[in-house]
This record gives sequence, C-alpha cells and structure tokens, in this order.
Amino acid sequence: VSWCTESKYYEHGPFRVCTDDEGYVYVCENLRSADYPDNILVRRMHPSDLTKNLEAVLMQSHVPSGIAERVHSIAVTRNANRQKVLYAILGGTTTEGVLTSNSGKLCSFILDDSGNSIRITYQKTIDLYTHGLLNIYTSIQPGINGDLWVAQHRASGNPEPVLMHINNEGNIDYKLLAS
Repeated sequence: VSWCTESKYYEHGPFRVCTDDEGYVYVCENLRSADYPDNILVRRMHPSDLTKNLEAVLMQSHVPSGIAERVHSIAVTRNANRQKVLYAILGGTTTEGVLTSNSGKLCSFILDDSGNSIRITYQKTIDLYTHGLLNIYTSIQPGINGDLWVAQHRASGNPEPVLMHINNEGNIDYKLLAS
C-alpha cells in the first residue's frame, strides 16, 4: 500500500487502526487520496506473516448510497451469533473538520472470512451526532461481550449523547447525555 505522504490538513493515513480477537490488524484512511485506491476504505493484515500485502476488507461499494466515504474510526467485534462485525464511523467533513449534512453514520458490516476471500455484508446504520468536529474527536471501542462503546465530541450546551453503548445485537441500550 502506498500511503499518502502529503496533505494540507493531515487527513490521510493510515488514520485509524484496530485489532480483532484473532489478531488481525485493520487499517483505514480518513480520506481517499490519489495515492490510495478509490474504492478501498479499510484493509487488514495479520502480524504472523508481515510479508503478505494488506487485504481489502471494506470497499466504498459496500457502503449504502448517500453516505460519504471518509472513515473516522473503526472497530471489530463479534455479535450475539459470534459473527465478526466491522463498525465504521463514516461521513464527510470540510477541510476544517466540520461535518457535512450526510455525516456521522455508524455503519456495521458482517465480515465472513471463512473462505479464500473476505465477504462483507452491510447490516445497519446508526445516526450519530452531526453538528461538530467528528473527524478526530469521536471514537469507538469494543467491549468484552461483542458490545461497543461510542464517545462523541459535541458542542457545549448541546443535548446530544456524548457516550453510547451498543449491545452485541447492534442496538443502542445506553446514552449519556450532555448536561
């Protein structure tokens, strides 16, 4: 992979990294660039064989239409059926990092890597807070039972949630609101 080495706003990657329970390392760029193939959003590798190229995992063609192609954060966990789930916060931002109108989507995808290639299936989208700096300040972290935590940056005085818990069925079951 040829990573972009020049950017006026430091938005090219590798931008975010995460691991799964099998030791795979997932890497994404925040913004597609001339140095990064247009359709690939997330790649992965296994540290046991560093001579192999990174595999393409999530492609722009897997993402529902109308959702921008920037990847702000990623996490991989397992759902209640023990399937791997790739979570990706997707959206677009201006050069100043402010979200555009179609931003702030937490999309989940089922990963099937049991064969010779990775198959990925779109599962669902959860809308996130969309009126602030999501680019750098929102993060997602897997829990211990296939669940997920999302911390969202938000403007002061805004009643949107700052912390959410998503259970292993992919549903929000807790929100901590800003006061």
